[in-house]
Amino acid sequence: MLGENGAASRKSDVSIGQSATVLVVDNDPAVRHLVTTALEGRGHKVRTATNGREALDKVRLDPPDAILLDLMTPTTDSWSFLATQRMSSAEGRAPVLVMSAVGGRYLARELGARGFLAKPFDLEALETALTSVL
Repeated sequence: MLGENGAASRKSDVSIGQSATVLVVDNDPAVRHLVTTALEGRGHKVRTATNGREALDKVRLDPPDAILLDLMTPTTDSWSFLATQRMSSAEGRAPVLVMSAVGGRYLARELGARGFLAKPFDLEALETALTSVL
């Protein structure tokens, strides 16, 4: 199925067609593996996290160009992650694309997400959504 995205564009140091560093946050190892394989196959660098707390640590240490965030993660949930990201400096903040099978599009936007992908999504929809925020 095609995912939906309402991603707004942002200026980035990454041009379309160039490699981006993407942080994939999902507690499902199969999803992390699939998304990582797809993005690396298209030339992107990928880091992964299993929950919001781990993602926040990775963002603070080495900010990515974009973040793919599943809403249903343990420990620090994705809503808390988005709220924390929203309070960080806009200058250094990476755009967030939310992935979810249970909805949450409007709240994700209110909390600062730049786009939304409804699970399941195809890999072309993923790449299109990612490109739109870089």
